Amino acid sequence: MTNREDWAWPDIKAAVEKAGSNLSKTARQNGHHVSAPQKVRYIRWPKMQRLIADAIGVPPQVIWPSRYDANGTPIAGQYICDRRRRHVQKRRGA
Repeated sequence: MTNREDWAWPDIKAAVEKAGSNLSKTARQNGHHVSAPQKVRYIRWPKMQRLIADAIGVPPQVIWPSRYDANGTPIAGQYICDRRRRHVQKRRGA
């Protein structure tokens, strides 16, 4: 039986820091805004997930198993959290 539970956000941050970096630095080094990694909490973003996983030294499907299929292919869809989706739609006037 496999555990399909995603890592908690504080655990991800701690793992990146233990590896000698931080999320902001990881984003900056790869041409993204320092706040970009925060979006991974709410949306599926395979590129940023890969950057964070590379900083830790594990495949992204280990950190976010619910976002990948059995072959390691990202699952389609954008939002993870309904609350976040409603907030974005509200700001856009939807």
